[in-house]
Amino acid sequence: WSYLIYSFIVLSLILAYRNYLVRRARLQTSLEVARIEKEKVQEFDRVKSRFFANISHEFRTPLTLLMGPINDLLRNRENPAKLDSGLLASMKRNAIRLQALINQLLDLSRLETGNLKPEVSEGNFSGFVKTLASSFLSLAESRKINFSYEVEDRKESSYFDHDKTEKILSNLLSNALKFTPAEGCVRLSMNYVRKTNPSTAWFADIRIVDTGPGIPSGDLDKIFDRFYQASSSDTRKYEGSGIGLALVKEMAELLHGDIRVQSTPGNGSTFTVIIPVSREGYAEEEILEATKLPEIPSGDLSGITPADSGESPAEAEPVHVLNLGTVLERKKAIKTREAVILIVEDNRDLRNYLAQCLNSGYFILEAANGRSGLDRALENIPDLVVTDLMMPEMDGMELCRMLKTDQRTSHVPVIMLTARADRDSRLEGLETGADDYLVKPFDAEELQVRVRNLIDQRRKLRERYRKEFLLELPGHEIPAPEEDFLKRVTACIDKHLEEPEFNVEQLGKEIGLSRMQLYRKIVALTDHTPTELIRNIRLKLAARMFREGHPNITRVMYSVGFNSPSYFAQNFKKLFGVNPSLYIKQIRQPK
Repeated sequence: WSYLIYSFIVLSLILAYRNYLVRRARLQTSLEVARIEKEKVQEFDRVKSRFFANISHEFRTPLTLLMGPINDLLRNRENPAKLDSGLLASMKRNAIRLQALINQLLDLSRLETGNLKPEVSEGNFSGFVKTLASSFLSLAESRKINFSYEVEDRKESSYFDHDKTEKILSNLLSNALKFTPAEGCVRLSMNYVRKTNPSTAWFADIRIVDTGPGIPSGDLDKIFDRFYQASSSDTRKYEGSGIGLALVKEMAELLHGDIRVQSTPGNGSTFTVIIPVSREGYAEEEILEATKLPEIPSGDLSGITPADSGESPAEAEPVHVLNLGTVLERKKAIKTREAVILIVEDNRDLRNYLAQCLNSGYFILEAANGRSGLDRALENIPDLVVTDLMMPEMDGMELCRMLKTDQRTSHVPVIMLTARADRDSRLEGLETGADDYLVKPFDAEELQVRVRNLIDQRRKLRERYRKEFLLELPGHEIPAPEEDFLKRVTACIDKHLEEPEFNVEQLGKEIGLSRMQLYRKIVALTDHTPTELIRNIRLKLAARMFREGHPNITRVMYSVGFNSPSYFAQNFKKLFGVNPSLYIKQIRQPK
């Protein structure tokens, strides 16, 4: 009996341990499933957050281009002609863009609730596709893209959903034109094929081929997911809400069709849409009798930029824009000392509107993205930069950081424009060194006031520095990082103080700046030109030597780098109000 009892106890322990292992494995499996589900929820939340940030940007930019001109018109009721035809055309484009965005969101909502149904009617499908394709010719021409289409004719009438087919093809064509660079090609081809399974329906096989950058293989299976965008950063090259291709796929499937994509990075992409175009391809309740074919805009899609394209057609650059690359304009800017404002914005309409808002009393420079904006800023050293946050190649945050950490532009105030109105985004922008932050849609008058205030603040600082500079030698308190720059400049001048031939070119070479960069930087900080700065440092050192008891004017003159007594006396009197001999008498007089 003892052996049986012992065996029973051992067996019970083994079974208990086995049950423990099973429960632990189940618990681990449950925990792993919970972890995976949690990660999926977190990823979906991130995707949704990114989507809402992007859609906010998509809405706020056209809203700015609508509300800004409207406010301008209300402020200038007595002079309505101020709102020119170009601005009205921009307002129309952006109103249509807003409408398209809203329609996409409504379609998405109706798809989710199952309220979006096929509405099929009889019509000429070949003519429909030709008309739609031809409406993109002017848009392709404005972007210097070779666009062609080849459509098979069919004598028999077709059955198709005009509205949804138009949305599918318009979205695909606008994407192809958006991603294809200038001198590239986009081609649409369409032919008819007959399938015997599940019915003997005719299908349209539509292919849109582009020579754009292509789609990475890792993104091919995700591009039709809702809210997905291959680039999630603020530097994504093209604007868009992330719902266009998802809608295309769901609408194609709603029409009992399909969409496929083939792409190789660097070799472009091919989108193939197959949808039924005969009565046999649809259920009877999906066919509407005697439905009128909707009108399609012909040849005007260059102005009706689709919602996901984010770009405006090519337009003539405004005449008020300054290109400081020319010698004449460089001299003009230097002579007048008027403020130079650099506008960095990837949306052409908004960039032109900003330039129009700020063209009174300022020289305007423009850049279409952060990278070119940085290049223009370093080349021309503007007095102020107005930049968007979300831009291709380099976003506004990185642009601001680069400007504030470069000795050539560290003094330049930056105003950041963004669709992100939350506190964290504003703090992030200010932490990068941005001097001001404006949320779209903004008021043009408010922008003008903020620009004027920042430029006036800089001007007052220059006046204060100039007065301090007239009182004593360099070394007075100047906020960093300007202090380090001026210390380097004055140290370089001190090193060559006894060399009459030392000039601005040599100073710029030793500091590492071009003549123009050195000029604009020093004027912005001290209100002196580099030549004045070198001369005044020499004169103030001469004055200090006189105060320290050096009576020989000629010897002092040579020791501070002057070799002409008349020129030395003339400039000394200009700075101190008296000639050197009288200055020496005044300081020797008992007080």
